[in-house]
Amino acid sequence: MGSAYEDLVALPEDVQDEIGYALDLAQHGKKAGYAKPMHGGDLRYVMEIVAHDDHNREIRAQYTTKFHGVVYVLDVFVKKSKSGSETPKRDEDRTRQRYRQAKEYYEENYRTKR
Repeated sequence: MGSAYEDLVALPEDVQDEIGYALDLAQHGKKAGYAKPMHGGDLRYVMEIVAHDDHNREIRAQYTTKFHGVVYVLDVFVKKSKSGSETPKRDEDRTRQRYRQAKEYYEENYRTKR
């Protein structure tokens, strides 16, 4: 959703591999041990992967498997906030917006065809 794909492929290859592995597991109904659920409203349907690059930057990828048969990557970003492990509000808001877009897209393109 949004620029998530472009943001993912712009990352170093080892980070892409780590995130890609977790997404591959999700596509097969499994969960990587390092994928953690988010909390609050629509975010309860969102999983977050945390990876680190060679510069020890924290990279987060957020996805949902809420919708039958599909995995939507909602956001991929470098966490810049120094507020501990908490996801910055602007990033949570963007994830919520993309979750709603994914839900609408799914309902328009998949739900009626099942």
